[in-house]
Amino acid sequence: GRNQAKKAGQYLKTKKIDLIISSDSPRCKQTAQIIQEEIRAELIFDKNLRERHGGELEGTAPEERSLKYGDDIREKLRIYDFKVGGSESWQELEKRVLEAFNKHKSAHHSKNLLIVTHGGPMRVVFGSAKNIPFEERFRRKFQNTEILEFSISKEKCEKCVGDLIE
Repeated sequence: GRNQAKKAGQYLKTKKIDLIISSDSPRCKQTAQIIQEEIRAELIFDKNLRERHGGELEGTAPEERSLKYGDDIREKLRIYDFKVGGSESWQELEKRVLEAFNKHKSAHHSKNLLIVTHGGPMRVVFGSAKNIPFEERFRRKFQNTEILEFSISKEKCEKCVGDLIE
């Protein structure tokens, strides 16, 4: 992980990043700090870029989840509004992440931003930007320290139904 973050930072030096906005979870903080050492941009943390909250499922093994909630729990966890044991639904995650993303987009509109976050929030932003139906968003697998580049258009994109273009 650390070597991947360092390599990502070296690549990002060419991108003239003004501001790094990172989830405040320890994994993302560490990744963002390693990248910051390379690119020397300001770094801020945002709890709203955290991964989807798993409630009492967090830290449990798949077998344990199946015993408690049934063999189909993995499929149920991919239902847009499904929640169990204090978890956050995809619908709630999407609302939280897109609100945070739009807040930063508005507050820092003149800056070149780097957002360091997790797979769930990435799936939300990517799916929203590309207008991908929720059920199809799981086909795309994200890698550790994968870099997605988006531009903000002055006009709304008809295909993507927004101003964010990959």
